[in-house]
Amino acid sequence: MSAAETDPPVESDRVPGAPHPRETPRVIGQDAAIDSFMAAAASGRLHHGWLITGPRGTGKATLAWAIARWLIAGEGGGLDLPPDHPVARRMRALAEPRLHLVRRSEDDKGRLRAEIVIDDIRRMIEFFHLSAIDGGRRVVIIDAAETFLDDPVLAGRGG
Repeated sequence: MSAAETDPPVESDRVPGAPHPRETPRVIGQDAAIDSFMAAAASGRLHHGWLITGPRGTGKATLAWAIARWLIAGEGGGLDLPPDHPVARRMRALAEPRLHLVRRSEDDKGRLRAEIVIDDIRRMIEFFHLSAIDGGRRVVIIDAAETFLDDPVLAGRGG
């Protein structure tokens, strides 16, 4: 077996030397964002989409994964879901059927693309056309959505 066959796939949303955000059980340094989200959830007026922005390495993705776990698990209380919870286990394995992850994919030569391509977005749209298996929520995490702002058409500036 070659090294390429045994190495884990490249994950564009992983900071080198750190665990992937889906593997991080606790959010640190995002108290204001957590409070804002939990207040919206408690009010019964939870918006259908949240844009989490900021510099790389500040915990945005960790927060997004924690929110996704909480939404799918339907748990009350805070965002901390026990690591052995079935939803947390499935999400770590990327096997949660109610979650769809959009991130930069590899090209036909196995290199990481510089951007999210239209085929990645089409797969997300197909995900939304499916029924949720238990009637619960479906969640999509779009990693690096801020790259859309670089595109004049997607950012609504014409083109």
